[in-house]
Amino acid sequence: RRTIEILPKIDYTKNDNSEENKNLCRDRLLAMLAIAGDIPYKFSTKASLSSKNIPLLEFFIRQYVNEACKLLKRGLVHNYIKHEGETNFLRGKLNVAEQVRLTTRRIPRFSVKYHEFSADILLNRIIKDVSRMLQSITQNYENQRKLLLIDAILEDVSFKRHTAKDVDKIILDRKTYGYEMLLALCRLFLQKRIPDFSAGETPVIPILFDMNKLFERFIGQMLRRMVLRGELPSFRNVHLGKGGRYLLYKLNGEKVKELIPDIQLIETSNRDGNNSDGDSSIIIDTKWKKLDIQKNQRSGISDNDLYQMFAYTIKYQPKRTILLYPKTINLKNGDAPLETFFIKENSTSEGKIEAWTIDLASDLANTNKNTFYDSIKDQLEIIVEWTVAKNGKSKGQ
Repeated sequence: RRTIEILPKIDYTKNDNSEENKNLCRDRLLAMLAIAGDIPYKFSTKASLSSKNIPLLEFFIRQYVNEACKLLKRGLVHNYIKHEGETNFLRGKLNVAEQVRLTTRRIPRFSVKYHEFSADILLNRIIKDVSRMLQSITQNYENQRKLLLIDAILEDVSFKRHTAKDVDKIILDRKTYGYEMLLALCRLFLQKRIPDFSAGETPVIPILFDMNKLFERFIGQMLRRMVLRGELPSFRNVHLGKGGRYLLYKLNGEKVKELIPDIQLIETSNRDGNNSDGDSSIIIDTKWKKLDIQKNQRSGISDNDLYQMFAYTIKYQPKRTILLYPKTINLKNGDAPLETFFIKENSTSEGKIEAWTIDLASDLANTNKNTFYDSIKDQLEIIVEWTVAKNGKSKGQ
């Protein structure tokens, strides 16, 4: 059995294969996932340190077994299960109509309805299914030992294959309080499971994330939190993935190609009623790509990126439109725009498109989550407030 680990490219050193760079990539990926909400994971210094030198798949399995052991040691969740059938003795409530049929046929059995207080419920069956699946995948001794312990605790629970849709059928109540994280992990593994059509083959779980979408959600959620906490007083709202404007229209009024910016920031000044909540003060579009500054005279920014920003600028008419890229070692610090473009010739007051970078490799030596998040917040504040200041002619003039 082999584990193939593909880590996101976060430039910090020239040696991408160094252990230092690999550990950085794992930590930053986990921190981004925790904010973006792509996985049921709460970032902590302890968890971050435990991810070093082990593949991400083993790390997620470790999160699962630790959560499962913690909950199952409190005792298995039981519930009443309804049964209907024929028994040799009277149990529960007699099913009169069926009993008459049995009596007529002279069958010496009772047709009964009863409820049994049992641990063989959907919740426990899903945990057992996921645990057995992970047993055949993990190569970590500690994970294997705990998975066997979980299987032993669930010995009286029947085994059945499940899908991620089965997880959604579980209703959380006072008995299952605290199971949210474990069920979310179960959903993650069941969603990623590739169906096994060959008997005896080891299951495959590809834990893959679209870095374009992850980067977009991470930056969007960071900005949303900053606005909600009042850390960006110039803004009152953040829209993530909200459209409403179209690129073209047909003669019959049919709309063609909706334009959906990644992030829209709404200024506090819009409260005066001059602008609606749908009017964007700043549009930010994130791009998970490495810029090649030698490619062209605009720091490697592609034509497609500029066309997209041009369309946003024309249709949404924001004060500023920002392209945001992850910083690489060959780019300058992100305390000022990497590039600045204008829609109109000799005009700096409207139609401004900026390209910025954000350093995800900051504070490499410190795995504390707050240090990393604070660094990202500081950089985003510079980007956003610098834009507002320049546009409002209150700073930097």
